[in-house]
Amino acid sequence: MKYRRLTTLRNLGWTRKEILELFDEMLDIVFEESPQVAIKGREGVVKETLEGLGLSFRNDGTKYLQDIILYYLENREMKVSLRMGVYLVIEDKWIISYEELRWSIRYAIQKAFQKPTELAKEIFEETINQKGYPEIKQFIVKTLEYVQKMLPPVEEE
Repeated sequence: MKYRRLTTLRNLGWTRKEILELFDEMLDIVFEESPQVAIKGREGVVKETLEGLGLSFRNDGTKYLQDIILYYLENREMKVSLRMGVYLVIEDKWIISYEELRWSIRYAIQKAFQKPTELAKEIFEETINQKGYPEIKQFIVKTLEYVQKMLPPVEEE
């Protein structure tokens, strides 16, 4: 009963090789529909998203943003608290002052939004039209929401 479908295929005359080819095609379809998210993992999806938004990892601010978004994904927190929350974690990790952290992040965002990418226009259209670039908290919240849509749902423990 456990392998009923495979048994049915064998009864229909399918060879082991044909079943393996079918399985290989199914894997191609699965990974085609969720573009390698399972292989990339959270960090890869976050990095790809930040690059898609036009941020450069040559800027330290981009690295800090990546860590902030990963922090919220790992801790499953949706309420973004910067000064008294995640900034303290990033300041300790990178041994950086609050002012330098904020300046680096702001610089990375402003630099990226000088020439917004299509993804940036899609996510931050209203902000780009009003101000040209998002504030730090708005950038984190909207990017976090976008990344969560790209990742497979997390099962509750």
